[in-house]
Amino acid sequence: MTITTIKKLLEEYQIAPLDSLSQNFFIDRPLLEKMLNKANIQPGDTVVEIGPGLGSLTQALLERDCPVEAFEIDRTLAQILPKILGNPDNLIVRHKDIMEASLELSQIPQPYKVVANIPYHITGGIIRTLLSNTNRPASITLLIQQEVARKLTTDTSSYSLQRLSVEIYAYPTYLLTVPKGCFYPRPKVDSAVIQLTPHTLFDHVNKEAVIQLAKTGFQYKRKQARSTLIKHTEFSESQLNHAFNSLELAYDIRPEQISLTEWVSLYNELHQ
Repeated sequence: MTITTIKKLLEEYQIAPLDSLSQNFFIDRPLLEKMLNKANIQPGDTVVEIGPGLGSLTQALLERDCPVEAFEIDRTLAQILPKILGNPDNLIVRHKDIMEASLELSQIPQPYKVVANIPYHITGGIIRTLLSNTNRPASITLLIQQEVARKLTTDTSSYSLQRLSVEIYAYPTYLLTVPKGCFYPRPKVDSAVIQLTPHTLFDHVNKEAVIQLAKTGFQYKRKQARSTLIKHTEFSESQLNHAFNSLELAYDIRPEQISLTEWVSLYNELHQ
């Protein structure tokens, strides 16, 4: 869709983009096609789209003969999107928050792929919603803030809670930079496309419990992780000392220095 088309639709339906939902509509069709190519979206793929908005991405998917099931939290956009796109037979639009759609996700035919343009601050929540479901997608392609995308995909020795919460479920890959001029209204920062490939490395452990343990440690990320866990978990100092000793973790280690594998091992040690 062009900026002219989007402005006409906004005027016709007397709506305005909502900052609270990060509603920035894609207006660069060639870059959109490049994004779909890099994400390996093939004709006929079943696609779950999150936050379709006015349908720029939805239209491109439909033109590839992809059956699309879209989840839109904005009631007005959910109602008008089928009409904007000509009421195609291979489009289902649900007025629903994707993080409250476990039942609907569990019923989508396998295999399916996810494509989403989402606010960065709920990236972890959306990923966990998708990958904690028994009906996991084959891939998840996310359009998010570029700075966050780089933090999630750059291999460094410093870990953030957000990075841990993603990597415990999937391998992240940086696909494409998307300049802010590709949207209307124009956001303040550039975006990027990342792809998540689900893995089963940590299916033997309670992944959400591991993340909660790490989250407790990150409450005071500049303090020693062991000291924080002693004060803010049910585990005694002797239990934590034993676990840290068993894993050869230094007592003064800080949470961002602890790898995902070490957090998983620490959880296992504490729950033996």
